[in-house]
Amino acid sequence: MYYDSISKAVWIKKGQTPIRMTTGSKRKLYLFGAVTRKKKQLFLVLDDKRMKNPDKNAKKKYIGKFNWKTSLKFLYLLKNRYRRFILFWDKAGYHNHWRVKKYLRANKDCIKVVSFPTAASKLNPTEECWHQSKDYLVGSKIYDTYDEFRKRVTHYYRYKRFNLNIQRYLCP
Repeated sequence: MYYDSISKAVWIKKGQTPIRMTTGSKRKLYLFGAVTRKKKQLFLVLDDKRMKNPDKNAKKKYIGKFNWKTSLKFLYLLKNRYRRFILFWDKAGYHNHWRVKKYLRANKDCIKVVSFPTAASKLNPTEECWHQSKDYLVGSKIYDTYDEFRKRVTHYYRYKRFNLNIQRYLCP
């Protein structure tokens, strides 16, 4: 989720040019999510924490991103919360990293993995969560600071309860 506003349509007077307020920032938050049949949910919000690079001419590096480390962190959280579960996951490269596969093999007695078909985001219930939240969190909104944005997103996912019919996703 980018720290910037998104605007789909605006009302303006005829002959005027619309003004779109933006932060100009490229910072973002990375989101992992899980929802259960019993309407329990777990979301992980990761900051893109920028590191200062000693070489001023080099591009800034990002600590937080979707990678095998963040995938493992999310799996640890899921296992601590649910103990045994079936994990429906897409085929992203960071989900298929050898370290992630090694962890899943070591925990095959309590974690069963089922992959979504390629390009089938409509089968993934967490994609619906992202879709519902995007307009509410960044739709035509500007946050004064990145910290305010991060706190708002974290609070939203901590307390928002998505009313999804998981059976609809599993048995279309």
